Amino acid sequence: MHRIKAHKTVKLTEIESKVEQTNSDNEIYLRAIELNATHGLQLNYKDKQSIAVKLYDGKNQDRLITALSVSERTLRGWTQNKRKQIEEERNDKIIQLYLKCYTQQQIADEVGVDDQTVANILKSAILPKFDFKGN
Repeated sequence: MHRIKAHKTVKLTEIESKVEQTNSDNEIYLRAIELNATHGLQLNYKDKQSIAVKLYDGKNQDRLITALSVSERTLRGWTQNKRKQIEEERNDKIIQLYLKCYTQQQIADEVGVDDQTVANILKSAILPKFDFKGN
């Protein structure tokens, strides 16, 4: 907005700009936070916490740490419940794919983990429910 007003004041008709490709509204929001961290209004602690919980997706931890200028420990504390929810959803998906007769490797590829992780999740979720002693 400031650039537009400045250009209008000096009666320029073109404004140099930089276009950044993004994949989602959350990515645009996170980029705005990153830019404000170095050139604009800083967020307070409570706002940072709220944003961390909202935007955390299990893959963007390093970017959030940098954008919010917090430690890994702080971010992990803020996102503890969200990380547990993401893990439970992943484990449920693994079990559903197993019940649809996907192989462990197919499940691993679909969910984005290694096949040993799939095996461990299936073992802890499925096998304890069966009593192999005939009872």
